[in-house]
Amino acid sequence: MEPADGLPETPHLRDYLVPSRANDRVTEALLDLQREAPYMRMALTSRPQQRALDQVVRSYAMSTAMAQHGLNEFIPKHKYFAQVLAAPQEIYDWTRVPWFAETEYSREYLNGDDVTQGMSFALMTSERVVGSLHLMFRGIHVFDDSQLCALDHARNQIQDEVTAYVVAGDVGLTQREREVLRLMCNGDSNAAIADTLVISRRTVDTHVEHIRTKLRVSNRIQAVRQAIVLGLVH
Repeated sequence: MEPADGLPETPHLRDYLVPSRANDRVTEALLDLQREAPYMRMALTSRPQQRALDQVVRSYAMSTAMAQHGLNEFIPKHKYFAQVLAAPQEIYDWTRVPWFAETEYSREYLNGDDVTQGMSFALMTSERVVGSLHLMFRGIHVFDDSQLCALDHARNQIQDEVTAYVVAGDVGLTQREREVLRLMCNGDSNAAIADTLVISRRTVDTHVEHIRTKLRVSNRIQAVRQAIVLGLVH
């Protein structure tokens, strides 16, 4: 999961979200949500450092101007998002904050665009914000129970993955090292990892050594335990 280089406006969600790796759980969660509660726009952000501005890592049908305003103004300053941050486990769709429709952000970006409902989620660990998820809907005014369950499930799945992505960056793990670590946590041997990733056993040995160094542990078991504690795997 890398930051999006551009913010394409495309009507084909699957075409944009299908990743190069089959185990992209963020993409799976977004596609599952789209089937249950179809959204017209989406932006997913990560926050690599506690006080840094968010960066977009996934987007769908979100204009560059809207995304940039979200990063610079909406997320750090808007009172609606402050309310989301204050109760991150709640689902604050816009019907729960009716004054949101009268805000400058809503008037500038939402009115006249057939947007009927929306929400933002703060993605958090116990210690910090790691990102956010923003969704807009057309034709949905009130979410039914199955849609609310789908939203909550997607939020939790995506939060786990964004947490792992951000923490991996904090400790300096590469994407390949994350893949090796995930397989280590599944109990795979280095030989099995080499077969799965189609790389040499020596390369896996090197990755494991780097993982141990970056996690500041002395053996494989400690590496797995530390990965679980940090939220690198779930």
